[in-house]
Amino acid sequence: MKILEAYVSKGNHTNITKVSDNWWRINEDLVYIVITSDCMVKHVVPKGFECDMASIPPQFLWLLGSKPYVMSIASILHDYFYKNHGVNRDYADIVMLRLMEKYNNPKDNWKKQAIYWAVRAFGGKPWKTKS
Repeated sequence: MKILEAYVSKGNHTNITKVSDNWWRINEDLVYIVITSDCMVKHVVPKGFECDMASIPPQFLWLLGSKPYVMSIASILHDYFYKNHGVNRDYADIVMLRLMEKYNNPKDNWKKQAIYWAVRAFGGKPWKTKS
């Protein structure tokens, strides 16, 4: 199955509340649509979900931009997938990339690719440890 496109169909990714230094709460359901080569899939991140808006090591923030707006649309769903394991890791990571591409966030293509490949290289341990 090839992931062709992903986008937010309902909800406002800016309707979030900072609950601590590194944690944010979603204040309304966010509905994502993922179009694959086989079908169209709807994913809902429920109101109240809390996430860290991308686990970017502090030493790389200067390179990629500041949180949470580096890739908020993509990181919310990605964090939700990593916490709940409703999909496989490959799917979670490529959907994150497609969302970054769709919303051009971050703006530079090399940054999107760097984030994607960093997640592919270093996301295995967080995938295994989150429940």
